[in-house]
Amino acid sequence: MPVGDNSLLQAFAWRCREFVSADGECALLLHAMTLFEDLSVTFRRTFFAAHRICAVSNFSNLPRDLFAGRAIAPAAAFFFRPRKPRETPGDLEMTIVFSPLLANQETTRPNVSGVRKETWSITVNGDEVREVSYCDIEDGSGLPWKLAIWGSGLDASLLARMRRKWTRLEDCEASWKQKDKEFVRNGEFGLFGIAQGPDLGEKDLAGYEQVEELVDKRAVDVDLLKGHRRIFSLSHFAFPKNTKHYLRHWGGWKGLPICRPPHVVVSAARNYAVFSEEFLIVESRQIGIVSVEGNRQLLKALELYLSSDFAYYHQFLTTIELGVKRDRATLESLRQIPLPLFNLTLDELGSGKHSTTNSHERSRACFLIRSNLMLTLTNRLRLRRMQKSQI
Repeated sequence: MPVGDNSLLQAFAWRCREFVSADGECALLLHAMTLFEDLSVTFRRTFFAAHRICAVSNFSNLPRDLFAGRAIAPAAAFFFRPRKPRETPGDLEMTIVFSPLLANQETTRPNVSGVRKETWSITVNGDEVREVSYCDIEDGSGLPWKLAIWGSGLDASLLARMRRKWTRLEDCEASWKQKDKEFVRNGEFGLFGIAQGPDLGEKDLAGYEQVEELVDKRAVDVDLLKGHRRIFSLSHFAFPKNTKHYLRHWGGWKGLPICRPPHVVVSAARNYAVFSEEFLIVESRQIGIVSVEGNRQLLKALELYLSSDFAYYHQFLTTIELGVKRDRATLESLRQIPLPLFNLTLDELGSGKHSTTNSHERSRACFLIRSNLMLTLTNRLRLRRMQKSQI
């Protein structure tokens, strides 16, 4: 009976079946991340196969309001029963999912701003009640539960179409050569070196090595970037000088090349993606992307694409924990984003049009080019759909 990350909650859910009568059902309040986290994929797959999940109430959007502050972890209520001998789940087996949003809970809205009101009731909004089929959840994926609260079947269809039409960023990733401490080209499209920022230290500790390249370099301070969106230049931010000159041997070297220009700095919360010609030390949880051939034009196009509304939309839905537990996407979800740039011409990429050094002019140029880029991609999707319908 598998559990994710040695979870006692999931072990207790398995134990409940021992105390249920033949026609009995269980109602259990578990951590909401049981529905979403990648560590629980095997648990979900086997648990859903062994139990008939009648209904799920996902309270992940009410973490601080559900228990009057006594508990702040997101919760979900499971209503299930063990399957009978020789009972096999059918593809049309449906689970009712209720995912209340805090914005729709008028009875808990405080009368005074900044003061929380104790929750005594939950309003059931018809739009927040969905049905999820067993065929969607049998593989243990957390995406159907994310779509049940934030999306719909149309979103699932769009994500699947984009995945079929275009290669993923992961397919365009360069290989890491540990011996030479550099990214090398991997096949035809493997041009991008992708990694999180290096793990640095201020002291000469065991497992760390001093790197002169880190001395007197600016370090990206995410606190200065909080609240910002649509950033196209980092030159006007007063980033502090780096005080950590020691690089961790285990896994640290891979994060050093993505600090070198030209590169793209990607926010962990996906609020921005910025192309830079300056050596900038990327924080360990932030992400940097470089081109193994130093292709500035391709990096600039990637910057515009990753800062688009579609990129944030994709990352929000496919990063299971984003919007549920923490406001941070994962490196793995970024690798899964569809990348259409190799299907575009130089003019469609906006070659040379955003090379101005003036930050205001560059922001305006980037906004226009990004709009044209997304319009081109949208038109291509529509054209392919029309051609397919005419066959």
